Amino acid sequence: IPIKGWGSGSGSGVAAPTKTPTQVARPQLIISSYATDVDPLQPGTRFQLKVSVSNVGSALARDVTMILGGGNAQDLATPGAGASSTGDFSTFTPLGSSNIVVMGDIEPGGTVQKEIPLVVNVTAAPGSYPLKMTFAYDIGGQMQASDQFISLQIYQLPLVDITFGQPVMGVMTGNPVQLSLQVNNLGKKSSVLGMIHAKSDNGTFMPESAMVGSMDPGGYFSFDTQFTPMTAGKADLNLIITYLDDFNQTRSIEKTLSIDVTDMPTPEPLPMNPDG
Repeated sequence: IPIKGWGSGSGSGVAAPTKTPTQVARPQLIISSYATDVDPLQPGTRFQLKVSVSNVGSALARDVTMILGGGNAQDLATPGAGASSTGDFSTFTPLGSSNIVVMGDIEPGGTVQKEIPLVVNVTAAPGSYPLKMTFAYDIGGQMQASDQFISLQIYQLPLVDITFGQPVMGVMTGNPVQLSLQVNNLGKKSSVLGMIHAKSDNGTFMPESAMVGSMDPGGYFSFDTQFTPMTAGKADLNLIITYLDDFNQTRSIEKTLSIDVTDMPTPEPLPMNPDG
């Protein structure tokens, strides 16, 4: 209610009705959740991106189209222009179909889920990448467009294997055996690894751990340790290598090697000389 002429000497005001704005029912689309079926993503990884789109508005969103990578908002909002795309696909590329996904009608409060096959570019560097998605939908015969962004992380994890450097034979209970465990870098890039730890429920190691450090492509690290088995049969050697990934989170590489252990033979007593 506007009040005019407030205060002394300013005259008296006249009250008049004001127009109350009418609220227009409109749809509002948001990406409520998303996930990948492969974790972590690495260069060359093929994966499925599962996207949940919700209508949190108060009106029906008709003929919803999602343009992966983003589209030209002006073309999308122009009747008859169709769904064009000017998105960036240098990091993530669609597989098996185009980047245009038809989602249909979404009721107010409703949610529609879609799975999109994608591949990570083999030249992608580790990091967090935004992925733009443009939604085009019909409101009262006119096309509207809105943009949404999600973020996907790409890792460059080390590709290593752990093997025996030399064949292991003749292992007996209670008898220490020297093991040469070899860590091989099978990747195309250098890797910086942390500690390697060796454990077993069938015996003890001495030493139990060692520092691996930096490894060149095709290089290897030898971990020499002594293993003393306690029971006969199949002995599992559990090997764990810890390291920090590209986002400074602790990860581990695990490998189990097996060796056969036999009982230590019991020496037979010497026969007594009947003549003493």
